[in-house]
Amino acid sequence: MKIAAALFFSFLFLPALLAAPKLVHDSDAMQVRVYELDNGLTVYLSRNAEAPRFYAEIAVRAGSTTDPSDSTGLAHYLEHLMFKGTRKMGTLDYEKEKPYLDKITQLYEQHFKETDSDKRKAIYQEINKISKEAAQFAVANDIDRIYKLIGGTDVNAHTSYEETVYKVDLPANQLERWARIESERFADPVFRLFHTELETVYEEKNTSLDSGSNQLYEAVQKELFPGHPYGSQTVLGLAEHLKNPSLVRIRDYFEKQYVPGNMAIILSGDISLDEAITVIDQHFGKWQAKPVSKRDAVVPDPIKGIKRVSITHEGEESVIMAWRTTPNNHKDAEALLMLDMILDNSVAGLINLNLVQPQLVRSAGSYPSPLNEAGAQYLYGTPRDGQTLNEVESLLLKQLELIKQGKFEDWLIPAIVMNLKSENEEAYESNESRVAIIRDSYIARQPWSFASQHDARIAAVTRDDVIRVANQYFGADYIVGHLVKGKPAVNHIEKPQIDAVPLNSSSESAFAKSILESVVPPLSPYFIRDGKDYQKTELDNGVILYTTENPVNNLFSITWTFPKGSLHDDLLLTTFDLLELSGTTDLSSVELGKRWYQLGVNSDFSVFEDHTQITLSGLSSSYAPAVKLFWQWLHDMQSSPETLANLVADTKVDRADAMEEPSNILHAMARYSRYGKQSKYITRTSSEALDKLTVEQLKKVLADLLTLPHQVSYIGKLSESQWMKNTPTLEVKGQAPAAPNRPINKTTKPVEITFYHREMAQAQIWIESELEGLKPADIIILNLFNEYFGGGMSSVVIQEIRESRGLAYSAAGYLTTPRWTGDSYLAIGNMACQADKVDKAIGKFLQLFDKLPESDVRFTESRDAIINRLRAERSGFRSRAGTIQFWQRRGIDFNPSELAFQQIPNSKLADMLDFYSQTVKTRPKRISIVGDRTRVDLEALKKLGTIKEVTAEDIFTK
Repeated sequence: MKIAAALFFSFLFLPALLAAPKLVHDSDAMQVRVYELDNGLTVYLSRNAEAPRFYAEIAVRAGSTTDPSDSTGLAHYLEHLMFKGTRKMGTLDYEKEKPYLDKITQLYEQHFKETDSDKRKAIYQEINKISKEAAQFAVANDIDRIYKLIGGTDVNAHTSYEETVYKVDLPANQLERWARIESERFADPVFRLFHTELETVYEEKNTSLDSGSNQLYEAVQKELFPGHPYGSQTVLGLAEHLKNPSLVRIRDYFEKQYVPGNMAIILSGDISLDEAITVIDQHFGKWQAKPVSKRDAVVPDPIKGIKRVSITHEGEESVIMAWRTTPNNHKDAEALLMLDMILDNSVAGLINLNLVQPQLVRSAGSYPSPLNEAGAQYLYGTPRDGQTLNEVESLLLKQLELIKQGKFEDWLIPAIVMNLKSENEEAYESNESRVAIIRDSYIARQPWSFASQHDARIAAVTRDDVIRVANQYFGADYIVGHLVKGKPAVNHIEKPQIDAVPLNSSSESAFAKSILESVVPPLSPYFIRDGKDYQKTELDNGVILYTTENPVNNLFSITWTFPKGSLHDDLLLTTFDLLELSGTTDLSSVELGKRWYQLGVNSDFSVFEDHTQITLSGLSSSYAPAVKLFWQWLHDMQSSPETLANLVADTKVDRADAMEEPSNILHAMARYSRYGKQSKYITRTSSEALDKLTVEQLKKVLADLLTLPHQVSYIGKLSESQWMKNTPTLEVKGQAPAAPNRPINKTTKPVEITFYHREMAQAQIWIESELEGLKPADIIILNLFNEYFGGGMSSVVIQEIRESRGLAYSAAGYLTTPRWTGDSYLAIGNMACQADKVDKAIGKFLQLFDKLPESDVRFTESRDAIINRLRAERSGFRSRAGTIQFWQRRGIDFNPSELAFQQIPNSKLADMLDFYSQTVKTRPKRISIVGDRTRVDLEALKKLGTIKEVTAEDIFTK
């Protein structure tokens, strides 16, 4: 929002001709070009033609570290406000809107300076009143709406210590429009609709307050970085600062930090690099160069000795240990990264082999955090039943001591180099991953010519380097944080009075209209074809083979999919947990882990409710020996009764912890409400039954699975005949079981509410209805409804729940399709909100389900958004066979995308409303709530429906 004439312009347009962009770099594995515009803006471009889309980020070197110490959370506030538009975007009439915005800014300044609580409330009431008057001119989420209409996805942003980043994924033909939108957004932001956005930030803070792990991390950071913003200024800010914002300070922060020399544009995708830099220079080159704010680096106060912090919270107990290391770009950065990988690489690190595999702890690992002004290394672990956190500490410290003494095997460093290179090769397949790698280098102030040689620097690290940094940085000065099970002190931000504001959500700004009226040649859709995009072969024994070429790198993956899941046999979950702790007759589990890592391959086991997938992936050069070893493991699983007993003990502790975690409680409540005693959380194997299990029983569970008809999907460089030659075949003896059948409990009541009491800052809510009479062909109109109802920030749910009323930080509404033939269609709504808003939030959501707001404009936008996305939609080589199998499990014998492209252009609002009226409207609702009964208005909820309170014993089998 603008508060004075001098603040109207963030960047002034230059009348003079601009110099051509300076080419800084043009050669590496990701084909990155780096430019610097005349005004200091850095531009990174990377070509990746796998799909006709591009992913864009605009990164600002400003985050919580650059927040004023008395206005923490300011960078994050600004991130939210940068979606509110400009004098052209997000408004119907800025000249009429401006006086109200100016008044709101003045009132927030009075509120910021006032200390008398009664006067502050009176000021806020006036803000509430004027905000409604200002909102009559606002078009909420105009930028999201524009992006949605032109086929955009993943419109988002994030704030961290040293960065704020704005993101979007778009069809390749939308480059010019993207440049117009973003150059307008950053040149001329207006901070409108601050009133309800403030509530969104409150809710985000409350989410963090309910997280024990988040609270422990913040406590450790405070001790690890004394006297430094890394420790004293969290990204979300202090609660007292969040409740007392200043729009003047936010504007000043924007003017200081959001300048071309402090920002970078990063694009990866199917773009012409020459065209892209021309378009970017044309639109962003007009920003005026401004001085870049120089922040003097602060050296954190030294840590002396061991400092301990403890947090009490419900759920899983854990320990974090943290040492200060080096900032980004330090000469020891690569050696420290190698040390971290020697500790924990998920497969063959010392923690993996010495602690996790032999079950000396329930879980453990490590991770580094190099930042610009300091760095840290973290070790973490969770105890087994009866084990103390101090004992876990001691075990973690012993792994560090082994490195200090050089007691790690010679093959480990070259294996780490090989596996890191393989991970990078896979990351290069994704535009998002490419951009993230580049963005991290920009925030770290690394020239791309230096950053792109990271693999080479890692490969140069020696054993002596690792031993030296281990002894240099991991001494007796460190922080230990304990998360101890118990009742936490619940601190929450109380809700202010907020009245609903009008949003004009079916209107469009003049800017949006100009963007959408610009002519862009449409992309031609392409839909995957059997025999062209993948090869499918059906064998006589019921096995189906899929072969897809990997055209990008020398990585393979092979997946066996079996038609049996946890609803058929709950012991499949325990079986694969045991397998991962098992060896073979010839190799112990530890030796097997070493072999996997030396080969550069990984295994993965996924047990779903209706099917199970077993996957092997890694370097193509290792395919034959890896499959041979994998086959030996699956068919010669060797484990001890002691290993199984320890696994069962850990499983019981995991279950107990999960029964205290709000999201797990909510999920179990929803399943209990839907299926009653047939909920998977109740029918799962009991603790008593787990105690009686034998290794032989679980070996039989695995052996029986491997005899079923199945599908095999190979992705790599080999043809079907080549990979089949190097892959043993399974003998099919059994028959596929019938699909799971769990009928939903019928209810005749309009609304049934299940309530679970838990002391917490927020409440979590799940709403659902069963939909009847639907068939696979209805998926097209169902997805159109989803786009209209809950698709993005400009959808009905977000507009009505979050933007207009500030009732919830997270809110979603959608219809689900069956996960297998015979499963149910459901209407779902879920929210996280302050406990004292529960009744209002649920009441509004129920109204949306039963009295859907009707808008021809919104429907047309939803229809066009889907069409534009479909034009640029491509099934990547890694997902093609999986997509076909996904359709088959759901009884879909057609390509939903192709059918949608044929049908949706002719769809009318009346079609969608007819579908809604017949399937969604006034269906009985089941509502599950996890929250604090002392703050949730249960009497108000009783007016919505009957309430049944449940406990953990009702919804879980221990």
